[in-house]
Amino acid sequence: MKTQEKHPSRAAMLKAVESGSVPFASHLEKCAACRVQFELMQSFAHPGGESLTTSGADAVSRLAVIPHLERRRLPERRLSGSLAQDSWAQLPAVALRDAAIGLERRIRLVAGSIALELVAERQADGWEFVARVYRNEETSSEFVLKAGARKLLSKSEGFYHWSSNRPPRTFELISPSVHVNFDKVSWVTAATK
Repeated sequence: MKTQEKHPSRAAMLKAVESGSVPFASHLEKCAACRVQFELMQSFAHPGGESLTTSGADAVSRLAVIPHLERRRLPERRLSGSLAQDSWAQLPAVALRDAAIGLERRIRLVAGSIALELVAERQADGWEFVARVYRNEETSSEFVLKAGARKLLSKSEGFYHWSSNRPPRTFELISPSVHVNFDKVSWVTAATK
């Protein structure tokens, strides 16, 4: 909808966001473009700039691992881990033979006080994965997860999520202080080969 009024400038909108007083409120009711722009400015406003300089502990730990996505040098401390739990261990070979759509596998890989829990679900066009890392039984987002050749950062609440045509056989956790290599995971049981 076009209006005959002059559109408020960006500076005027920023001033209104900071002060809380909106002298052009009637214009915003009539002009959708200005209203959307003003609402966006309100959504991303940081009065006083304080919130730009402080971050939550979760955000800091996730950002701290970003260099490890491309880092060549590995941390001095290295750990080896192995499969501790596998939901497929008790299933009959018939149930696993073709990994039907919707078939789910839960895996727990452990290396000392560090554990990687993974849920994989077979989809029509591949696999969906969700994983989470625990250190001393508490969720940890300090690691880059290397699943096969793919390197992943944790997202909200420390979850890693990805899709793939084939499930990865290797899993590694990389942080500034430790590099964890887990034993290879077989996605084909001896009975289904």
